[in-house]
Amino acid sequence: MTGRLRGKLTYANVMVTLLAFLVLGGGGAYAAGQLLAKNSVGTKQLRRGAVTSAKVRNGSLRATDFAAGQLQAGPRGAEGKRGPEGKRGATGARGPEGARGATGPTGLSHGFQASGAATLVSAEPFATTPVSLPLPAGNYFATATVEADATDGKPGTLTCRLVNGTGGTGSTATQRTQTLAGGETETFALAAGFRVSAGQSINLQCNRSGESEAVNVLAANIVAVELNELSGESG
Repeated sequence: MTGRLRGKLTYANVMVTLLAFLVLGGGGAYAAGQLLAKNSVGTKQLRRGAVTSAKVRNGSLRATDFAAGQLQAGPRGAEGKRGPEGKRGATGARGPEGARGATGPTGLSHGFQASGAATLVSAEPFATTPVSLPLPAGNYFATATVEADATDGKPGTLTCRLVNGTGGTGSTATQRTQTLAGGETETFALAAGFRVSAGQSINLQCNRSGESEAVNVLAANIVAVELNELSGESG
């Protein structure tokens, strides 16, 4: 058998056999290398899925090679230092005036009044009280008007004070002295703020001096208005 096979192997047979192996084994690669020109392979020549991770060199791609939103954002960095405060801008124009609000209710006030008279005013200091006005505790502005004369024709003097209480501890007062010509009527007024304690009244107290012994308070009146607050000294 071996003798017969050797007898049939000729140079021509060997060359034909080698050419057949070259065509079958490497002929395709040889033809491809000869038919494809440089830079001739593009996206159209690549089949779908032909480029895989194994065929991409690590670190060769850049951020611009990826579509927007494909790369995940990194963690948020630390907050930077606060910059210097900027210059204050110019004041803007004044806006239009708003509508006026509704008028609120008027607060209530309390007024008190009393009147009286006195014949033959005493010469003792503030011993005669023509008018007394009892008041609840609180702050008040009080006024008093006095009309007086001297009926014996002699000149005299009338001194009156407006006082909370009787004039002792816890009292404040304002006073006025009026000269009376014989036979003539004189009118004068007193006014002051008072802090009235519980049980106190505002009183008009008077006394006479001078030649006349017939000094009379023809009419006297006290009006007091309660206040929420009273500033300054009273009396």
